[in-house]
Amino acid sequence: MNTKSEFIQKLTLKSINTDKTRVVIKESLELAHYLYNHVYDTDTINVYESCYAVFFNSRGEIFSYCLISQGNDFSVAMDIKMICQYAILSNCIHCAITHNHPSGVVQPGLADKTQTKKLKQALELFEIKLFDHIIISSEKDTFYSFADHGLI
Repeated sequence: MNTKSEFIQKLTLKSINTDKTRVVIKESLELAHYLYNHVYDTDTINVYESCYAVFFNSRGEIFSYCLISQGNDFSVAMDIKMICQYAILSNCIHCAITHNHPSGVVQPGLADKTQTKKLKQALELFEIKLFDHIIISSEKDTFYSFADHGLI
């Protein structure tokens, strides 16, 4: 049986280099550009869906992110329990989630909306605010922000 410390060591959070100035995110466009330029692999963004969680400190700076899951060309699992675990262990104040649509159509489906609502409620139990859920495509400025559309 794994101990808590062994479990924590297995979690893979990509820490942002603290030697450089961290990026402060204030709006969805900034977050979408950051995701496209620093998180997603542009060679595979049109191949399969990937879900990431991004973690912010109290100043709105991204300090870490992690891959939650990889799916196929039309779906990806958004594991709410796993996202909450990462968020709690990262000690973040705000969290954002993101996934890509290889089709290029960034409109959310019913499952996207339902899971986002459940995640927001789950994070609130731990006093963590869901900042946004961004759906991106391979086109840099083509994205959907749940926050911008009043769904967060």
